[in-house]
Amino acid sequence: MRFVFSGRGETSFGGRWLGQMQALIAGLAFVWGSSASSGPIIPGSSSPAQPTSAADLGSAKSIPDIELAIKSFEKRDFKACIETLRKAVKAHPELPPPHALFAKLALLSNQGALVHPALERAAMEDPNHPEVYILFANVALIEGRLTDAAVHLEKAKALASAGRWTAEQGRRLERLCYQGNASVAEARGDWKAAKTALSAWLELEPGNARARERLGKALFGLGQAERAYEELQRAGKADATLGPAPLTMGWLYTRDRNVKKAREWMERSLKLLPDSLRVRMGVTSWLLEQGKADEAQTQAEAAAKLDPKSNEVKRLLGLAARERKDFARSEEIFQALALESPVDSWLRNQLALALVEQSDPAKQRRAVELAELSVRQNGKDPAAVATLGMVYYRLKRLDDAEKLLQAVFNSGKANSDATYVLGLIKSERGQQDPAMSLIKMALAAPGLFLFRNDAQQWLDHHPVARSK
Repeated sequence: MRFVFSGRGETSFGGRWLGQMQALIAGLAFVWGSSASSGPIIPGSSSPAQPTSAADLGSAKSIPDIELAIKSFEKRDFKACIETLRKAVKAHPELPPPHALFAKLALLSNQGALVHPALERAAMEDPNHPEVYILFANVALIEGRLTDAAVHLEKAKALASAGRWTAEQGRRLERLCYQGNASVAEARGDWKAAKTALSAWLELEPGNARARERLGKALFGLGQAERAYEELQRAGKADATLGPAPLTMGWLYTRDRNVKKAREWMERSLKLLPDSLRVRMGVTSWLLEQGKADEAQTQAEAAAKLDPKSNEVKRLLGLAARERKDFARSEEIFQALALESPVDSWLRNQLALALVEQSDPAKQRRAVELAELSVRQNGKDPAAVATLGMVYYRLKRLDDAEKLLQAVFNSGKANSDATYVLGLIKSERGQQDPAMSLIKMALAAPGLFLFRNDAQQWLDHHPVARSK
């Protein structure tokens, strides 16, 4: 079985840093790792990072040649795509160079291998176009190269001030630079710089609710909780797609490791918005993170009453059942969802993990089949490889399990569950100090950890852990 990992910029345990960066860059979440609407959304499948709005074609999509270029790109006729983009740029000189537009299409379609070569060509086509360097900065952000991103943004801002641009074009370019600077600052935890960049962005675009939401989070990072809440409320009123302010405050306190205040805000969000599906789902996610499976089950059931057909709610119900060790119920939920979405690797992995925990040999064999299928389909997916490792561990195939889980851990992309199971393997092999280190690491990391209570019990009762 062959498995390899790719990716750059993972500098902390579990790959969470990169995952959070990807979410931030997508404009869907914030560097603390909570979604704008309901906390960590349970993914249907792993996907590459999405680009920032610099990759948005905007009004250019309505240009006939751009529409034709998009169709050529979708057919993977890249030569025709470039030629059509050249025609578009010749007719509309305000557009970035052809290969920069091609890079945007590659970013929007998550075809990262095409982006770097296209941007290098774009820099040769028009070395003085700010958008080329803004796109370079976007890619650097996605890859976690923050200093490179900052340098590219500085160059872009200098070029944007040239007399080549109309006032409207200059404002757009300046806004994109501020947006990128805010992302760099957020990723660094430099909330003062983030506030400065976001405030400047809002001066140019005062009605941008997502920028205001990010400003609220930056203010929270600066210890200004009351002002943060005010900005989050303003953002929510301006854009109903954003998450309720009290729920977001709960997630911010969670990432600040203040669980008491987080719970207060979660309870407040339920009190203020008892009929909000987002709130019910968000609180469910939060309770799952805290290892409160019974409470999570209650909230998930309340969410299901609000929207019985929601697959996101069903995913939460399946996770709650797994955390409660009701593996038969978890199997039932994930099996039904997997039948609807047979190519969804996340669902397949969850079903395998529910099946392998049951004593029925047929179900355990099915778990192996599902987990091995995921790895065969995508040996680069650390979630798939970790799932197979955990399945092997439950079947006492320690050598196979350790090989897989150690590889995922070494890549920096192991989640807490995989790290905990790797710790158990080390313990069974008599390597108690490494085991304790891994299990403590799993507990200390933020985010969903379905074995959280088991890990804490291990630390509380293991002789080596108790003696430390």
